[in-house]
Amino acid sequence: FLVGALAVSLSLFIAQNQKAEEKEKFVPSEYPSSSPSAPPSFDPSPTLEIVQKRGYVRCGLRNETMESGMGPHVELCRAVAAVLFGDPDKNEGVSVRTDNRFQ
Repeated sequence: FLVGALAVSLSLFIAQNQKAEEKEKFVPSEYPSSSPSAPPSFDPSPTLEIVQKRGYVRCGLRNETMESGMGPHVELCRAVAAVLFGDPDKNEGVSVRTDNRFQ
């Protein structure tokens, strides 16, 4: 029984240390990267602060939508900008294709 308890305790300790080391390796960046991103933190305030400091909302839109300037995605982007900044024109469309939309 004692050996089993020690084995479980040791495995939990090792797992916790590995998680702590993984967290220490991640350094957030405001610039895009080709490497995989870290798991989400579920804390919306850092992203909101970045957007507020930038002064406008960036929305991923397909080229056709960006060219026409119309559609539900454009209206949603304008609505978010209006809520955050009181001005629906404080937004920027970013071209998104099928092959790069999850980067």
